[in-house]
Amino acid sequence: MKDLGEVIERGRAQTQYPPVIRSDVTTYTQGSGALIGLQGAVSMLRGRAASDPTSWAAQADIHRIWCNSPPVAGGYVHYSWRFLVWHRAYLYFNEQILRAAMPSYAVSIPYWNWTVDLKLPWQYWGATNPLNDPTRVMTPTSQLDPAQTAVAGLLALTTFDAFGGTASAAGGLEVGPHNYVHRSVGGDMGAFATAGLDP
Repeated sequence: MKDLGEVIERGRAQTQYPPVIRSDVTTYTQGSGALIGLQGAVSMLRGRAASDPTSWAAQADIHRIWCNSPPVAGGYVHYSWRFLVWHRAYLYFNEQILRAAMPSYAVSIPYWNWTVDLKLPWQYWGATNPLNDPTRVMTPTSQLDPAQTAVAGLLALTTFDAFGGTASAAGGLEVGPHNYVHRSVGGDMGAFATAGLDP
């Protein structure tokens, strides 16, 4: 077995792209390189055959498998401490695939700050927009309940177990605002099996 330090260093050497700082999607202006790059990358992945592991469908299928019907006993990533760790890795590798699709744009996955912006930002809407998901129950004018998306109490928790979960129980972040936002967006986003399909 190789020394762990050697494996880590080899992984760093093989990284194709420098780290990026994730941005609030509302800072992506119409016609900006950030938005064009993200839309182009998602469009390219959506256009690939589902059998291609770098396709949008195959990437969404990873979420379906591990969040809906994991192939190993006890492998569910929801409702335990695995929730944050697994999704962080999932998004990291998804972002690498998106960046490889549009290398000249240094694509990164933006975030929607639903604690402040109670409407799903305009960047995710439009019939011809690759970031749109037509199955959403939420509409461009729908607003989240600010009482359901408040995180001050969660950030004041003093243990990881309460915030992020234990081996057999979900933390407050997952069962609180995270689940609420998934259900509120609805459609693909409202179910483990299809959430990965909605950008």
